[in-house]
Amino acid sequence: MPRRFSLVALLTAVAMLAIACGDDDDSNKPDASQEPVSEITITANGIAFDTDQFTVSSGEEITVTFDNQHDGVPHNISFEDIEDAATELTEGPDTQQLTFTAPAPGEYEFQCDAHPPQMRGTMTVS
Repeated sequence: MPRRFSLVALLTAVAMLAIACGDDDDSNKPDASQEPVSEITITANGIAFDTDQFTVSSGEEITVTFDNQHDGVPHNISFEDIEDAATELTEGPDTQQLTFTAPAPGEYEFQCDAHPPQMRGTMTVS
C-alpha cells in the first residue's frame, strides 16, 4: 500500500506541475484575436520576429516600431501590398519607426526582406 500511495502522490504532483507550466502568458503580444492596435513594437532577435500577427482598423494611422536586437545582422520589416510600408534593411542593434494608414480590410503579410522564409507574419485589417 505505501508504494501505491507514493505512485499516486508522484503522478498528482507531475499533473499539477504540468498544469502550472502549460500556459505561457502571451497577453502582451498582440494577435489577430485581440482588439485592433494603432501602435505596436515588433522585435527581431535572432532570425525571428517576436510577433507574427496583429490586428489594426482600416483607415487608421498605424505606427510600427521595429527593434532589431540582433548584433551585426541586417533586418527590416516590410508590409506586402502596402506602398511605402517598409523600414530600411540595417544591421542591429537598431530601432526604426514606420507610420502608414491601414489599408482596406483583409490580411497583409509582413516579412524581413533579408530572411523572408523565417521571418514572416500577418497583419489583419478589420
